[in-house]
Amino acid sequence: MSNDSKNDFPRKTNRRDESDIDTSDIPELGDDFFENALLYVPRKTANVLLDEDIANWIENLDVKDLTLINNILRAIMKRQFIDRDRLLKTLKAVEDIENGRVIRVVDVLEWIESWGVDGEKEPPKLDE
Repeated sequence: MSNDSKNDFPRKTNRRDESDIDTSDIPELGDDFFENALLYVPRKTANVLLDEDIANWIENLDVKDLTLINNILRAIMKRQFIDRDRLLKTLKAVEDIENGRVIRVVDVLEWIESWGVDGEKEPPKLDE
């Protein structure tokens, strides 16, 4: 039996740079596409013990949506990511202030006042 491969690996590994592929006939996907896109997430069955009052509340909801608990938990999960991200950004901002990495309010106000007029100023930058 021969060990010679009949695959096409050399051709596939020597592919050309994809930047030369003409995609002009492919319409771009706008923000509305992504705002309305649905994400498919594989499901996994999980058995959970709920307090009786919570189980009763769920049973008494006149909701036909079988993904209600999943949607509630997903909303909580997203909120935790947002809260964590906000906390990390706040801590970074406090650290910047403590280390003098700030832009003077006067510079920001002058920049804002220049918006929409001839000679609009560049946004102020940190003096590093």
